Amino acid sequence: MAAAIHGAIPLFHVYDVPTSVAFSRDILGFEIVQTPRPFMPASDHSGWALLRLGGVVLMRSNAYEGNIRPPSPVQPVRRARRFSGRGNRLEVTAACKLKSMAVDTISAGEPAARPPIRAAVPRSSNSTRRMKAVTRKLRELASIGSALASTGHPYMAHIVPMRRCNLACTYCNEFDDVSDPVPVDEMLRRIDHLGRLGTSVITISGGEPLLHPELDQIIARIRKTGAIAGMITNGYLLMPDRIERLNKAGLDHMQISIDNVMPDEVSKKSLKVLDKKLQMLAEHADFHVNINSVVGGGTPPQDALVVSERALALGFSSTIGIIHDGSGQLKPLGEAERTVWDKVRKLTRRSYSRFNHFQEAIANGKPNDWRCRAGGRYLYICELGLVHYCSQQRGYPGVPLAGYKTADVKREFLTEKSCAPNCTISCVHQVSYIDHWRAPQTSQTTPGPSGHGTPELVQIR
Repeated sequence: MAAAIHGAIPLFHVYDVPTSVAFSRDILGFEIVQTPRPFMPASDHSGWALLRLGGVVLMRSNAYEGNIRPPSPVQPVRRARRFSGRGNRLEVTAACKLKSMAVDTISAGEPAARPPIRAAVPRSSNSTRRMKAVTRKLRELASIGSALASTGHPYMAHIVPMRRCNLACTYCNEFDDVSDPVPVDEMLRRIDHLGRLGTSVITISGGEPLLHPELDQIIARIRKTGAIAGMITNGYLLMPDRIERLNKAGLDHMQISIDNVMPDEVSKKSLKVLDKKLQMLAEHADFHVNINSVVGGGTPPQDALVVSERALALGFSSTIGIIHDGSGQLKPLGEAERTVWDKVRKLTRRSYSRFNHFQEAIANGKPNDWRCRAGGRYLYICELGLVHYCSQQRGYPGVPLAGYKTADVKREFLTEKSCAPNCTISCVHQVSYIDHWRAPQTSQTTPGPSGHGTPELVQIR
């Protein structure tokens, strides 16, 4: 089948065509539109592939011809050219500029009429961004003032619209690869109920929330309740037009956790893969972006420093967490890990990581003495619409959000949780810190098996 393309596309000459195409398909999510043969054997370096992801189209082709391929890669050549092959036809009818390109039409068979070239995605002016940042900060200060004035409403809720994820990080126990998205009408009802409870911040998590087809409508509904709208994502599905849609929906905050510099068998959330996405965010996002790096659990310690420095260089805030060992147990950081952890904390001391002082005890393998306000100040709403203390105590209390009342919020606010001393859930610590100075807890509960929580827990959130 012939493919006709009208418009400029990027042509990447690569050393290893099969590996490059497999990476684009399996990791970045590109669809293979056309290749010279049905399959590309790993040993075949003479081929090419046309790839597509949404409105983005590119071509990967061998950088060498015949027997001149060197034994190891050198700097790849990038240029546009006309291509034709027996049985296949690909026409590129404009010069390729890698930083600004658009593909107008992809069609099977004969070329279609050429439509106008699509304009580049617009970006907000610096003054607009500054105004939004000031307005956002004022709303945040107002939410803290409201929390100080009254303990009878949640400050933050995490809500899951999609349990499915496009990745499969081995340490994560919060995803599957089969679930359907929660119907949007049901999501809107849940958000409205959180609004009636007076929730100040509603953060969308998963799974991967960007897989939900009606995510923009969900974000807009959060803003309609008066709450601050946040999202935790792996960032893989971000593109300039998707970021602009998040801007228009009213997103206030986004967090991306980057686990390493190079992807490995544990995590594909690497700086190498995500750096282009971070650059897109720096150029297009009107919302606040935080990049979370990690140490411990076998991750190269220096990676966390590299990730944090890159985040700050792009104008984002940065935090650092601690990954557990494979058994989910707290362990003190080693000397190299502690050195990097201290360096990153010094770099990020002006961000909201200053509320992460509880991590000092975790880094030393010691329990924390604090009042967990989960179920009161913090709610975790799973895809089934049930209220839980947090992502690692699913099932407690495990009651429908639709029936959760202000009386339940006040009761849980005053309930001590036996899992609190060894808790590693940073968002719960940060939210509970608002009330650390008041309201001693008068009752106690023991969530999780034997009071030790979910054994699969392996990463600080």
